[in-house]
Amino acid sequence: MQEPRFMQIDGHTLAAFGYNEDIDSVPLVFLHGFTANIAYWARSQVPAIDERFRWYSLSLPGHYPAAFPEGFTDAELTPDLFARLLVPAIQELVGTQSVILVGHSTGGFAALLIAEAAPEMVKGIICIGGFVNGDWSGMSGRMQKQVMRGALGRAMVKVQLRMIGLHPRLLRSSLKYYVADLDAVSAWPELDASIADLFVYTRRLSTDAMISYLTQMPSISISDRLSGIATPTLVLTGERDLAYPRDESALVHEGLPNSQLVVLEGVGHLPMIEEPQEYQEAITTWLAEVVG
Repeated sequence: MQEPRFMQIDGHTLAAFGYNEDIDSVPLVFLHGFTANIAYWARSQVPAIDERFRWYSLSLPGHYPAAFPEGFTDAELTPDLFARLLVPAIQELVGTQSVILVGHSTGGFAALLIAEAAPEMVKGIICIGGFVNGDWSGMSGRMQKQVMRGALGRAMVKVQLRMIGLHPRLLRSSLKYYVADLDAVSAWPELDASIADLFVYTRRLSTDAMISYLTQMPSISISDRLSGIATPTLVLTGERDLAYPRDESALVHEGLPNSQLVVLEGVGHLPMIEEPQEYQEAITTWLAEVVG
């Protein structure tokens, strides 16, 4: 695996991987979800993208090898922070070029905020299992509720988060909370290699940073911002997504003036590995319409 490219922005450390930088194309910028990292996209990529496009994997704030600055407080994690940090990070990667943003989960949420803040920079958005309301469900939602119970709850959540960084097998085991078809995921030929890539950084995940997300996100909603985002958007979701329910993706679609909604039947929160063929077809079809 390549070494990350680091960027210092407003006291924060952000990190990115660059791929196919010799290809002259519209750049794609991929944003991972909560507790994931920049290694997430290395093997879950759409082959047609890897053949045709220059692309980047960019960290969410606070997700190792990215880092919050010393003294960062929970209250500083606001919707505006995402755009304030990620817009200049993208500009550092691609200069003045416009980009396609591909965000999974919290990365999809962040992509919407980037497009709102810098519409001239964003040619299109692919929002995969994204949301407008940060009051989560599934395992992440249970952790949010635990954190709200005070010091003991926060300590318990930190133990849970540390567990997935103890061994790749435990990281792999955690997938059962996010997928609808575990057999399909287990059959994905890149699974073990992908887990190994992720684990390099998951084992050093900042539990304090994740507590900030779990504390702040339940009170965040960006539903009133969507009508001002005219960027062409593909909203892609799994019909059995229990991490961030399909209703959230429907709200994204309904709130945006220029979006398409694709629902993959029988699929959970990880469509790129649960149903890779349909996932790839949806993305390549949409990209052909937007990019050509």
